[in-house]
Amino acid sequence: MKTTYIGTGFSTKRDPYEAGKAASFQAHQQILQQKPNIVFVFSSVHLQSKKLLEGIWSVFGKETNILGCTGSGIITNSGIFKYGLVIMAIQSTKIKFSTGMIQGINKDNARASGEKFARELLKNPLSKT
Repeated sequence: MKTTYIGTGFSTKRDPYEAGKAASFQAHQQILQQKPNIVFVFSSVHLQSKKLLEGIWSVFGKETNILGCTGSGIITNSGIFKYGLVIMAIQSTKIKFSTGMIQGINKDNARASGEKFARELLKNPLSKT
């Protein structure tokens, strides 16, 4: 049977490591402590730091596919927070994920950069985690 589990976690801790660890722990519990295929991270700019990733890695492991972004705050169903972090972890036997990256994005030719990214992404096998 194919299954998909989605877990979320939230923290307003000011220490990036502790915030990453706390939010990751919550999400990990909701996916029944299975290794996620991918983790999405949304944090306030105050938490942008390698320490945040280290906190996330302490729960999910360093080989976990992570995509994230920062903003001036985060929005949750509990409200808007100036300091905070939300994590969504997905573990699925139905959905395959792949991540990629390119450097030197050409802001004057976004289409060419997008095509370059697509070619690089297609070179990588889909995540098997």
